[in-house]
Amino acid sequence: MTLGQVENEVSMTELIKEIQQWNKKDNKMSLAWWIPNEYWRIALKDNKQIQQETINQLENVFENYLMIWACDLTINADGTTNYTTEEEISKSITILDENNKKYFPLAKNQIDGEALTIVENMKPFFSQALGQMGRGIHFYFFKVTDQNGKNLIDAKLQGQFKVSHSNSDFLWKLPLSTLMSSKFCPVDREKMKGTWSYCPIHGQKLEN
Repeated sequence: MTLGQVENEVSMTELIKEIQQWNKKDNKMSLAWWIPNEYWRIALKDNKQIQQETINQLENVFENYLMIWACDLTINADGTTNYTTEEEISKSITILDENNKKYFPLAKNQIDGEALTIVENMKPFFSQALGQMGRGIHFYFFKVTDQNGKNLIDAKLQGQFKVSHSNSDFLWKLPLSTLMSSKFCPVDREKMKGTWSYCPIHGQKLEN
């Protein structure tokens, strides 16, 4: 099955559950929202107002970056909310790959101008998607590549990475199950996640 066929079956709701992580403690909440490059095609494929050329452009612009949207907020006793500034989050946000190598966010002058413009224009959309909490969301770009410039983090390949900011850790174990073809139990043909190897009920090796 080709990637395009897999993407046609992807539930946007399930994808968001995998790429958006909240850490909640008492009156404090922190968010790390990873935007893998596959996100654009899946999120926009049913939007008749957006041409395929535009989706391809988005994928090309962001393919060499790892993008994280982050938010840190405190809900006060009177119901008001305080948001940590973009500058403050940038002081603590890091990425740790599976080899324990740490990466820091790129400065604005290290990011392609087209990428910056697109993200700035999309800020209102992402903020609206999170409601009131979206007011304090900020974006950060990282370069997580090998010496040849190849991305070390791929949503469809096995691996893991951790995002840390504002005294919170967010761990992703890959691949993302929503991007993988479903597997089936050989006993009752029950559909299982593509990242699973064995049926949790019958213990049998799953089939494609």
